[in-house]
Amino acid sequence: MKTDMIITIGGDGTVLRTCSLIPIPETPLLTVNMGTRGFLTETNPEGVFKAIDLCFNEDFTLNRCMKLSSSSAKWSYPDALNEVFIASRQQGKVVGLRALKNGVSVMECYSDGLIIATPTGSTAQSLSCGGPVLDPEMEAMILTPVCSSTPSHPIVVPSNAELSVSLLKSRGAKIFTDGNFRGTLRSRDQISVCRSKHQACFIRFKDDFYKRLENRLFFPIREVT
Repeated sequence: MKTDMIITIGGDGTVLRTCSLIPIPETPLLTVNMGTRGFLTETNPEGVFKAIDLCFNEDFTLNRCMKLSSSSAKWSYPDALNEVFIASRQQGKVVGLRALKNGVSVMECYSDGLIIATPTGSTAQSLSCGGPVLDPEMEAMILTPVCSSTPSHPIVVPSNAELSVSLLKSRGAKIFTDGNFRGTLRSRDQISVCRSKHQACFIRFKDDFYKRLENRLFFPIREVT
């Protein structure tokens, strides 16, 4: 299917699922919010016809967002716009994980899991687990442990880093990309994560990231007088 634009109607989950399903190269998305917060969306239902007119008049900008590629020895998983999440195979159990950056160990933790997030995903699950918000102009990845029982803190690494995650004395784990279950890891499996060669492409009319934070994630931002 060759199209100039795809319109999504829903919340952030709809946007994430669409990004994982559309063909490569990725078609620009016009996102209409019918969800709760709709952080990734651009317009509401009342403004959709005006938005389409602006698209026909080419009065918009394209916001390109990095994605993550992840794979194991046996499987390659769909690219993630928000995050790759490695969690315990059994709910409520701790999983031991070691993360390496370019072959050098940067984190070991016993926790509910480990999130590897993009700048887009820094405002999602990683943020709720204590990770930092990244300005969208930054090109980086965040490693955020979830409810760690060992002293572990989020780490920000360059987007050109090669990350790998292995299990420590664990019977197994699960991997999720953008909240969707993708597979089970065994004790000797290793997950490789890096920046994808593909990007998500969003149609924006007025892209003010910090206003979006204030209005949709309830960050209090005071105007300078």
